[in-house]
Amino acid sequence: HRWSRDIKAVVSTQSTGDDHVIVAEVSGVPAPNVYVVDDDGQLVGEGEVEEVDDTTVRFTLDMPDVQPEDAGSYTITANNGVGRPAQYNFDLAVKGAPHFVHVPDDAELEEGDDHTVVAEATGVPVPIIYMTDKDGRLIDGGQSEPIDDHTVRFTLPLKDLEEEDSGRYAVTADNGIGRAAKHEFDINVEPLEPSVQPANLRRAIKITEPLPAEIYITKGDDVDLSVQFEGSLDDEDELDVALTHSLRGLETDLSQHVKYEVTPVEGEEDLWNLEATLPYPYSLNAGDMNLQLSNDEGGDDTTTELFVEEMGSEDPPYFDPAPKDMKSYPSSDVLLETRVRGSRPVNVDWFVTPPGSSTPRPVPRNSDKYQVHLNGSLTIRDVEEEDQGTYLVRASNSAGSATEEAQIAVTLSAGYGDWTDWTPCSAECEGTRTRSRYCNNPPPKPGYPSCDSDQQTEEESCGADQCPGYSEWGEWSECSRDCGYGTRTRDRECNNPPPVSGGPECQGLARESKVCYLKKCPQRVDGNWSEWSGWSDCSVPCGTGTHRRSRTCTNPAPFNGGATCEGPGHEEGSCVLKPVCRRKTILDSWNAWSECSAECGGGTQSRTRGTCRGAEDCGEDRLQVRNCNTMDCARRKRKRLRSGSIQVSELEKVELKVEINKKTICLESPMQLDKLYTLVDSDSAQVYGGLLKDGTFSSLVIFSGRSSLTITNTTSRLPKKVGSVTIKQRNNKIIVTGDLFKLALQPQNNGIGVQTQQIDDEVLGLLGLLNSVSEKSEVVNKSRKTFLRYKNVNYKLERSKKRACFKFSNNKHSEAIIGSTSQFLENEI
Repeated sequence: HRWSRDIKAVVSTQSTGDDHVIVAEVSGVPAPNVYVVDDDGQLVGEGEVEEVDDTTVRFTLDMPDVQPEDAGSYTITANNGVGRPAQYNFDLAVKGAPHFVHVPDDAELEEGDDHTVVAEATGVPVPIIYMTDKDGRLIDGGQSEPIDDHTVRFTLPLKDLEEEDSGRYAVTADNGIGRAAKHEFDINVEPLEPSVQPANLRRAIKITEPLPAEIYITKGDDVDLSVQFEGSLDDEDELDVALTHSLRGLETDLSQHVKYEVTPVEGEEDLWNLEATLPYPYSLNAGDMNLQLSNDEGGDDTTTELFVEEMGSEDPPYFDPAPKDMKSYPSSDVLLETRVRGSRPVNVDWFVTPPGSSTPRPVPRNSDKYQVHLNGSLTIRDVEEEDQGTYLVRASNSAGSATEEAQIAVTLSAGYGDWTDWTPCSAECEGTRTRSRYCNNPPPKPGYPSCDSDQQTEEESCGADQCPGYSEWGEWSECSRDCGYGTRTRDRECNNPPPVSGGPECQGLARESKVCYLKKCPQRVDGNWSEWSGWSDCSVPCGTGTHRRSRTCTNPAPFNGGATCEGPGHEEGSCVLKPVCRRKTILDSWNAWSECSAECGGGTQSRTRGTCRGAEDCGEDRLQVRNCNTMDCARRKRKRLRSGSIQVSELEKVELKVEINKKTICLESPMQLDKLYTLVDSDSAQVYGGLLKDGTFSSLVIFSGRSSLTITNTTSRLPKKVGSVTIKQRNNKIIVTGDLFKLALQPQNNGIGVQTQQIDDEVLGLLGLLNSVSEKSEVVNKSRKTFLRYKNVNYKLERSKKRACFKFSNNKHSEAIIGSTSQFLENEI
């Protein structure tokens, strides 16, 4: 046989909801059988075959209401038992125009707010989402992430919105199928109300240069206190100054004894210097001293610790801190700040050496130009170029003397001060540390060039000496091969020093290798495949099965390190002995279920048909297995054991009262809603249903081989296969396909409605009976009793006033169930 023309659509693209038709013509003698399977090898519907001429038939298969899950590869096969079957592969693509499942709402915001636009759209293929403004300009920054195979989520963050960002925006989803989906929304950004700032706002006192942490004096000396602060002062009387002394919990107020002077800092608004003195004998005791400054708007304080040395101590003087080199603008005051430490009394003298001179000259102690402070610091007023030079301070007492130097230079631009100390290393091993310097020598001043930046920072590596290290290399190992090229290795350990917990590991290789060669090896032989064996028997007598063939790596076999064969040692292919399975015999009744394998905690039980016993003796159509006694063993004492999730009632006989009138069959028997009834009984699967009064089913149970499944609704996610039965779900509709049947399940009233889409004449059960009762059954009379005879099974008929009637249309399928429902118990057939 051969194809008389190409299949209508080798690659077909459909839109969601379209009806698709597969058409093919094939020639052969005798006329072949034609069928279509999907990429899982499952039969797809039942096509119609019509004769074109003596040797050619036309095959037509309808695929109504295609959905995205119907997309995939399909194979159409023609087989008449002569030669190899003819096959064609084709693809079906199902596309859907995009539509939004979530859109952004209108937003009311204020200036400075952040807002995120979120939209979700679905389609086949997955759409692209983008956002535009009212003028159609693209808004950048959007991100898309998939939600499932067909849906995508789009997010676009909008930061620090302003009033001019208000307007109408749109999100658009497009995948090239149909019209793009578009949604418009508004964003309104309200301006913030301006804050009202009071005129001539006065500032509270804040200390900008506090007291030093420690002050040293000799008993009998005064205590000098110097701070700088900012705040609003119209005159000196507006400043409140308070000084307290604390020693071992005893606090003393010394405010009335403090003498102070407040002077403004030149060129700075609301910035002041305070020079205060606490005279002897109020400076007699060491301890903590707290200086508080305040005005009507608020205040601030600073603390120092006072150390008082006894007279007569023989400690030589020293400077802490020592004066630093200074740069200054012309006509500015310069403070060479220092503090003399050591035993009192101490003499402090300053000297200056101008540039180009080698002779220092003394600095007048107190004059209009110079002021030597009590702590040894020196102030130079109105510095000019002639004041530049090296300034030396010398302190002396009865125990010795000390000197320090500092340079003063006049500059016309701001400059950087000294580098700070390095910060601690950021890590014990391979860290970094930084240091900074600031634009404060001198600081920026209007009318003069400033520094490149307010602060400069340097960074360098540190901690390398603390990193873990390797030990010395060990000895080389023996060569890995006795002949030919091999390798030698040597190792070292990370223990010199070892890494700390959570720290870095050693850098570099812990093992080295090198090539070695001891002697030449005998010739090696690479393996090669033998010829393929013949194909095995097909795995099934009918329908699509599999067969295998194999080969071995023995032609020749690998020798002396030769390479093994590449590729598979066996192949598997599909085979069809008969395209459609037909039942040849009537199956026996089911035997009783075996005892449960466990009393609690979950076990299994099985049953067989006819005389076969056990899994090895019984095929799939003669063996069923189910769960039982799933109850927790800990509850066994409180409740009796219950069976597993599938319960099938056992009745030896149930009499049915049946009345047949042309295309109507009426059955009546007592209602027992806890029973499961046989709907379908085929070679490899059985379907049972629990009937409700309205003709729907409370649940369905599928047995196939040694697997089973209970379906109680159409919304729960189900497996794709139960034994040889395939299950497809779409929009609360379930398609159950077995070897000889295809059922559609969907919600109906309070139960599950069952529609027969395809059923073979050989199928037993209630649906099989309803499919064929008008043509394949007969009413016979024996011994004054009336029986409905169907597939060699006799159902006793009795007249009844209460009828449950099944009406039949011309295509032999049931249309409606009226009244109560008949009972086809599982052991009836």
